[in-house]
Amino acid sequence: MKPKSIILLLVQLLVFLNAIGQASIMRKNFRITAYVELDDTVKDRTVPFDNIDYLNIAFCNPDHQGNLMLPDGAKAMIDQSKTYSNNNHHIRVMAVVGGKDAPAHILHRLIDADHREEFIKGVIEFLKKYGLSGVDIDFEKGMVNNDFPDFMKALGQAFQKDGEGFEVTAAVGTDSFKGKDYITPETWRYTNFINIMSYDEFADNREAQEASYELAEQDLLFWHKQMGIPPDSLGLGVPFYGYMFENGRVKGKNNEFPYRNVVLINSSAAESDTIILNNHSVVIYNGLSMIRRKAKLSLDQSNGIMIWLIDQDAPSPYSLLDAILKTIKMNGN
Repeated sequence: MKPKSIILLLVQLLVFLNAIGQASIMRKNFRITAYVELDDTVKDRTVPFDNIDYLNIAFCNPDHQGNLMLPDGAKAMIDQSKTYSNNNHHIRVMAVVGGKDAPAHILHRLIDADHREEFIKGVIEFLKKYGLSGVDIDFEKGMVNNDFPDFMKALGQAFQKDGEGFEVTAAVGTDSFKGKDYITPETWRYTNFINIMSYDEFADNREAQEASYELAEQDLLFWHKQMGIPPDSLGLGVPFYGYMFENGRVKGKNNEFPYRNVVLINSSAAESDTIILNNHSVVIYNGLSMIRRKAKLSLDQSNGIMIWLIDQDAPSPYSLLDAILKTIKMNGN
């Protein structure tokens, strides 16, 4: 081989190795955040602790006095997470505040200027009491108002001052987010990262692709370009559920249809995003193929993926989480 050819080959090899190195640097802190919702009817949830970085416990909403409340079954889950944490893998367990059914007094009595300092003090005491890693703010359905930016700033500053290393994360809506007029990049200055709830978008409750790939692209672009959030601070939310439609209309928008139930009905539907039931109803969801595409998209345009809800997954070989992990591994993380 001629000397020039050898030099050219070496240069190409160095460029290639540098590209791999850069990709590794970009993705080494890639986050997998999993939500679990605990309630009075079902207290036990199966959580794959060894394959997630953040476990977000929904919901720890405050009572009228501003005291955060730990759901039944959460303490055992917190204790269990600690048995999986080690030097190579530390699971952060977050208290989720808000949600689509959050109590109205969060806005009227807790985060406003007259009450937020006392409320935040109580939040810190709650996190210390139960050994939690931080709080995830999930303000939906018009809950983001004039008080929200100052509350997020005060919360983050209080955590920094406390010195315990507590984190602040947030779940935000799609580009139709009604509170966006109150939000600036400064709002998130003290927030570790935000996850985009890129789902539950279908016009007029009519049958459509639930949580489409195009919506995910659109949401990542909106929060990065229009709202000024760097990709490293973004995570793409994916649903482990779908919705049932009858006669072209969704059957109860609050009635999530778990992905695991799709697999129970027909395992061959795991790769699809639509299944027709015996009563001619249609269930629309994200199957394995869509989740692989979104996992790759989240690697390319953000630094994490968020799951609602982790216990709605199916076992292997149909597991959506397994598909995410394999996609991450295949793409250099």
